[in-house]
Amino acid sequence: PKKYMNIAASAIRRDIEHNFDTTKMDTSEQTYEVCDALILALAKLLVAPNSDTQTGIATDAHAALLALCKWDNHEYHKSNTCQKLFQHLATLWIYLQQQQKDKLRESSTAQMRIAALMIDVCLLGGKEVALALSDDTGGVMNKLLHLALAFPNKDPLLQMTALDALEVLAVENKDYPM
Repeated sequence: PKKYMNIAASAIRRDIEHNFDTTKMDTSEQTYEVCDALILALAKLLVAPNSDTQTGIATDAHAALLALCKWDNHEYHKSNTCQKLFQHLATLWIYLQQQQKDKLRESSTAQMRIAALMIDVCLLGGKEVALALSDDTGGVMNKLLHLALAFPNKDPLLQMTALDALEVLAVENKDYPM
């Protein structure tokens, strides 16, 4: 199964980007409903252990989830996909923070993938920043803030990367300038 993960992740990304392209959306078309299982499966691919050695898997999962959130952010939808995504990312983040010392490097990489996706989704505009801060979605933004501002910090490189992610949000967020 591992040798097919890269091919499958790439095919799923292409299919999602094709079917959920907001530039080609017609209001008379039948709308899609994004199921929770798809969001969770893609989120798991984002942080899967083999995504550390096959970065294409994580890249494809990130792009597919972002495409779903862009579609959901479109004027005809209400950020339900983003809310579900943030809930799953918060749960995965908690799991990653509980990993043993021998898994810390993989855990740090996966945590930053979560943070990067969350920042990209927040930059879509709309109510995504409020969703990321909400306790209803597991407070996924609070996890990033805690990681960036915790002192003392056991992983200074992870802390600097978290600060960089927050800087991207602060500099590039046009709807809610900081």
